[in-house]
Amino acid sequence: MDPVVLQNGWLRDSLLKSISNVPSERTLTSELLAKNVSPESLPVLRIFRFLQKTHSKDLTAILSDSTHKIYAVFPYEAIRAFELKYKKRITLQTVNSLILVERADYIFVGSQRLLQDYGVRSEAKGGSLIVLKVNQVEIFSRDQIELGWVVSSKLKFVYDTEYEKMVSCDKTPKRTRVKEEREGENQGEKKKVKRSDNKVSNKC
Repeated sequence: MDPVVLQNGWLRDSLLKSISNVPSERTLTSELLAKNVSPESLPVLRIFRFLQKTHSKDLTAILSDSTHKIYAVFPYEAIRAFELKYKKRITLQTVNSLILVERADYIFVGSQRLLQDYGVRSEAKGGSLIVLKVNQVEIFSRDQIELGWVVSSKLKFVYDTEYEKMVSCDKTPKRTRVKEEREGENQGEKKKVKRSDNKVSNKC
């Protein structure tokens, strides 16, 4: 049986949709991008790899659906709730098993934290990446089905050219220069100049 048959490819579409839903008057620099991510399909992900514990006792990881991977973080509170429910460490025999993401947010992680907590350098604009913050997780399948090299090599990170294009789009309102009416130097009359203050320019 195909090891990814129980999964859907929802990560990339969900992330790009969250980015596109950001209002034009809001800048893509705040930590929280989207709260309570609600994909249309069942949010089942595979624990592809655990990375490391952070100074705040969170746990970073790489998760995947049937087509893409994403950097993720399990907050300490989510880890504690999981371990109390299942009476086992979240890292114990769970790599390559499937989890059901009950609650999650998309958050921005800056370049310094990326390097420190995830061990990666981002080439994206500003050096930050959007990661999945898993706030509540359940076990979907305990089976640890290791993906073969052929399947693993086909799993690409969600940070592709379309992602780069969307996060590089400056959605910050820009005020065009206000030109005041001024008198013509040679004609001795007021020269009216079209005003364009408070206009939002957010074209990519």
